[in-house]
Parts: sequence; structure tokens; C-alpha cells
Amino acid sequence: MQTTVRDAAFETLTARIGAPFAITRTLGGPCDTIEAKVPRVPFKGAAGLKLAFVMLVLHYSVALSLA
Repeated sequence: MQTTVRDAAFETLTARIGAPFAITRTLGGPCDTIEAKVPRVPFKGAAGLKLAFVMLVLHYSVALSLA
């Protein structure tokens, strides 16, 4: 597969992963907010394979009663 085709496919995939979180950053209520980190390449040479980790940080709070 040509590099430009792989680049385009990778960009499409990462955009599709992030699209739902751009619409609602709360997953409809369970989270206070969701933060998507920039995809990172896990090891040297992985960029050529189009391999990356996409980290999502979910922030939420709970009511805690110590009574």
C-alpha cells in the first residue's frame, strides 16, 4: 500500500475515533468530560506501520458519603 494511501487511511481512522467525543464530551452524562490525547507512536518505526496509541482520559466525579 502506498504511503499516501496509508496516511489517508490513518487520518480517517483517528478522525472517526475522535468524532463522537467532539459531539459530546460527556458520553451523554456518565462523564464530566472526556479528553482525547494526541495519538502517540509506541516505538521507533511504528509510524511507518501506522501504529499508534490513542489515549482517552475520562473525568468523572462521584458522591462519597463517609457516614
